[in-house]
This record gives sequence, C-alpha cells and structure tokens, in this order.
Amino acid sequence: MFSTIAFSQQSAFNGKVVDENNEPLAGATIQVKGTNQRITTSSKGEFQLALNQNALTIVVNYMGYDVAERTLTAGKAVVIQLRPDAKSLSDVVVVGYGTTKKSDVTGAVASIGSKDFNQGAITSPLQQIAGKAAGVVITQTGSEPGSAPNIKIRGITSIQGNNNPLVVIDGVQGDVSFLNQIPPTEIQSIEVLKDASATAIYGSRGASGVLIVTMKKSRSGTSIEYNANSSVDIVTRQLKMLSAAEWSQQAAARSIPASSNFGADTDWFGLLTRNGTTQNHTLTLGGSSDNFSYRASLGMVLQNGIVINSDNQRFIGRIEATQKALDNKLSITMTLNGTNTQNNGSPGSIGRAAFTSNLISNAYISRPTDPVYRPDGSYFTDPNLFQPLNVLAAANSIVSESESNRLLGSM
Repeated sequence: MFSTIAFSQQSAFNGKVVDENNEPLAGATIQVKGTNQRITTSSKGEFQLALNQNALTIVVNYMGYDVAERTLTAGKAVVIQLRPDAKSLSDVVVVGYGTTKKSDVTGAVASIGSKDFNQGAITSPLQQIAGKAAGVVITQTGSEPGSAPNIKIRGITSIQGNNNPLVVIDGVQGDVSFLNQIPPTEIQSIEVLKDASATAIYGSRGASGVLIVTMKKSRSGTSIEYNANSSVDIVTRQLKMLSAAEWSQQAAARSIPASSNFGADTDWFGLLTRNGTTQNHTLTLGGSSDNFSYRASLGMVLQNGIVINSDNQRFIGRIEATQKALDNKLSITMTLNGTNTQNNGSPGSIGRAAFTSNLISNAYISRPTDPVYRPDGSYFTDPNLFQPLNVLAAANSIVSESESNRLLGSM
C-alpha cells in the first residue's frame, strides 16, 4: 500500500528508492521540493504521488545516506539509488564482540541512535526503529492493546520456523519479547546485524539476524528525568453500512419476511468501538561517584483499545548499578529488569461457529433493525435465528483477562 498525496486533476508520479545494493529502503522520506508535502516509501521502497502538474522535483532523505534530489516526469517510474553518507562511516557501532568504527565493519550493520528514533507515543522499542534501517521490516501483527510488532531482517526465514532475530540487551541474550522488559526511552542505540556476521558471533541463534540494544548509562552527578506522551487511536476507512430504512428496502425487494424487521435503527459497529488511547510515562533517577554509579527507571504504559473492554497495562522497572574496585581495575555491573503486564482483551474469538467467531465481523453482519435491548432491559436476540448473537452482550459479558510477571537479572 502506497502513501499518497492527492489533488484534483492529478498526474501520477511513481518511483522506488533503493540502497547501494539495490535493496529497497522502507520508510525513506519523499518531500516535494519547496513545499511541506511529504510521504514515506512502503515496505518495498515504493512511493506514489498524485499532483496537478506534469513535472516536479523531490528531495529524498534516509538516515545514514546522502540526501538526493530528483526531477520526476508524470507517468514515468524512476528508481532512485541512495549512497551511504561518508560522515556516518566514522560512527562507533556495537558488533557483539566489542565496538568498532562503522567504516571498519565488513558485515552488514545498521546503527540507529536515540536521536534518530521515531518520536511519539511509543509502546515498543521496535516502533522506534521502524523504517530506519534498510532490509528491516517491522509490522504490527494485531490490533489488540499490548500486541507486539513483528520484525524480519532481509526477509530471512529459518528451517525451524522461528523468523525472529536474536535480541541482545547489554550483553544479555533473549527473544523479541525481551524488548517489552525495558523502557523505550532508556535505549541509547540499537544495532542490527543482518548477514553471516551475526551467526559468526552468536551461532545458529543469530541465523535470522541480531538486534544489539545498548541502554543509557549513568551521568556524573545526580539526575532526574521524566518523559510522558499520549496518543489517540481512531477507526479509519470504516465500511459504510445500510441504515435501517435502506436495509428494510433491500429486504422487501428480496422477499425477506417482515418478521425480521424489529423497527430499530442500531449502529452495531459504533456501539462496539470507541477512540483508543495510549499513555506512556517514564521516571528515571541516576547518579555516580568516583567508584559507584547507578541508573533506575520506572515506566508505565496504559492502552485502551478501539474495541470496548479491551485494555492493557504494563509496568516496567529497571535498575543498573556499577561498582569499581582495585583502582578501577575491577568493575562489577548488576542489572535487574522486571515487568508486570495486565491485559483485558475483548473476545475476538468467542467459541462459536466460524461465521460468528469475531465481534467486528458480527457487528458488520448484524441487522440494523435489531434493537440492543428488550423492553425488560435484557439483551435482545432474535429467537428465529439458528445462532442468535448480540455483539454488545458478548463484548460486555465475555471476559478474557491475563496477568504476567517477568524478572530478569544479570551480573
């Protein structure tokens, strides 16, 4: 799916952005020169503009690559190849067995620093690097609050069927779910190892790539930091359903018995959904002396889903302490991460037949002429149906709650 800028009497401008190896660059920024109009490339590196002119000049930006300008002609697709930024080759990157200059690395490594992270209401570290590295595709796998994004590096798959990369946080190895145990605002940088160099260091566990996460360290003196953001999620591209009057007209034309019309005008989808909200709060304390340093953080993520009665709460705690001894010849670092996750998921699957198993689908197929409640206040269902279902009753009465606690430490 392309991002598109649209005007009346449009001419189409199409193209693709690739790197020096002709691999697509997802998330590259395309800006119409001299304007504030901009879009980003798709996961395949493609873009499409629709403007009321026959030619235009675009400016292409992608982190770690030189800025490029191209003049486009309507109706002619172009391939724009970006070259690596020579200045970025002097950056220091973490490669598993230490640190080195980017220009000295022979493997495919992408380094994303905290200043380059995506901003906004971030609930997962993967959201911070979406579209920031070539060959790294990050997608949201579900709409439920708290659902984690999925990541693939160069589309790599393994024989065992596990396509997720290995995650290494300050030297401690884990899977992608490990990222949910750290506050996103506490990350200093993320390095992505994409090729055989990952397996050379980490063996078969790095066959699908490696994410090396470096956390922020204590500064001199004492520091207190507080970060907060919030966002609102809305339903877009909602299907236009028949009103009760339109449904009745269509039913009469198809000889549907009048007994199926109960005279209501119910928007089932509107009753089932709402505007979702996300809040993210992080409090960090840090300090250091000649021989001792520490950094502690406490984070809270509160999400209310767009489906009623679906929400997620996650509390994240992290502490890191370093003690130096023997005239700084010995350094001992202790790290402790803990999370408490409470999830209340509105039942997407409610254990019925396939055609009645999803609340959203049922909201769309429910008749607008059915009322929500009976005169006595109970939920309405049509006894003439084989499997009657009131989606609002299902959303309010079927509870799917879970709570999990995780604790991970290293020294």
